[in-house]
Amino acid sequence: MARTVLQATEDIMEAALNQTEKELDAYEEDPYDLGLQIGGVFIIMAASIAGMGTSYLFGSDADCDRKSALYLILTLMRGVGVGVIICTALIHLIGEAFEPFELSGFDELYPAWPMVFAMIGMFAMAILEYIHHRLEMRSRVLFASERAGEVEMAKSGGKTSKSSALEVTENPVADQPADLDQSGIVDQPISKSLAAKQRSAILVELSILIHSVLIGFDMGLQTKSVWIPLCIAISFHQFFEGFAVAQILLDAKFGFWKKFAMTAFYSLTTSVGIVIGICTYTGHG
Repeated sequence: MARTVLQATEDIMEAALNQTEKELDAYEEDPYDLGLQIGGVFIIMAASIAGMGTSYLFGSDADCDRKSALYLILTLMRGVGVGVIICTALIHLIGEAFEPFELSGFDELYPAWPMVFAMIGMFAMAILEYIHHRLEMRSRVLFASERAGEVEMAKSGGKTSKSSALEVTENPVADQPADLDQSGIVDQPISKSLAAKQRSAILVELSILIHSVLIGFDMGLQTKSVWIPLCIAISFHQFFEGFAVAQILLDAKFGFWKKFAMTAFYSLTTSVGIVIGICTYTGHG
């Protein structure tokens, strides 16, 4: 019995040594290149800035003639950017999530856990979108009531009746075009308010920043053979996604410093993720 246990222990130790030798051989064939990883920090940052800068250079498609070639190009580029965002979620993040779940043993309990968490995330985003649209609708009604009340007060010489105020509240005139009356008060269109666009832009930016850190972290852990194609793919990803994000920021009409801050956050987060991956790999090694 003692000999059997001893033999089993020796077999386990031999298997562990063989596995260690295989890992060392694999590392020698495909080493971790710290220089490339550091270069990737600046390459990805440059691709992100180039994508957003190109979008700012051409301006928003809302400012172009719908029949012009520039409008078609901007619409196409914006569509590519949105497609990149969707593909990242459905292919890169969800696909790679299966491996750690399998290694942890969760797949033995239920193999589709990554998709469960993906659906939970989608449901949470749907709830946020619902709250966002409810806030937009409320602000739209209040804005319409205030504008119509100002116009009514100006027309009546500073006096307005309760019945007029009630009529204004019940009929917010949400889809009227912009109009300038004799009193000089502009009744702006409120079918899609600027505040709603800005809230949407902030939500998009926050969601992208989260997944950008994860993508950068994954890149910072890769060896040389995987790093090269991954860096090329992420560079294209950051460029087209940055183009789409900048278009959203232009539509939201943020001020210079807000656009500068959001551009900086987008351009830096993936690179920050790479730095975290480098520190994790070198610290673990």
